[in-house]
Amino acid sequence: MTDIGDRAYLVTCNEDRCYLVSRVTIHEKRIDNSKYGQYCIVGDIRDSAYFPYATIDVTDVVIRYILRKAHLPRTSSGQPEWPIPIYLQRFRELSEGDVLALEDRTNKAEGTTSADRRPMK
Repeated sequence: MTDIGDRAYLVTCNEDRCYLVSRVTIHEKRIDNSKYGQYCIVGDIRDSAYFPYATIDVTDVVIRYILRKAHLPRTSSGQPEWPIPIYLQRFRELSEGDVLALEDRTNKAEGTTSADRRPMK
């Protein structure tokens, strides 16, 4: 379960590629019970970032996550077949390597380094 101060990474997939579209530092969380899920999260505007569509390709990170979580049929190149099953479309429990890869990509997009950002929880 996410806590205040944790980061959420929002990814969209289109035409067999996945892109990071935002990194949200959670400022508030409340029970919502809407059609989108049990919780509503609100980002900290000062520490969240939004990226233009299709600028940060994270397909490799998404594929590593999927391969850890499920046994999916693979294409001849070893990639999992698309579309991704619905139960894998909400990522939970990213590995440290996943987080580092996502942070590295966001830092490059923002022109910053890890030292410029506040430490992660």
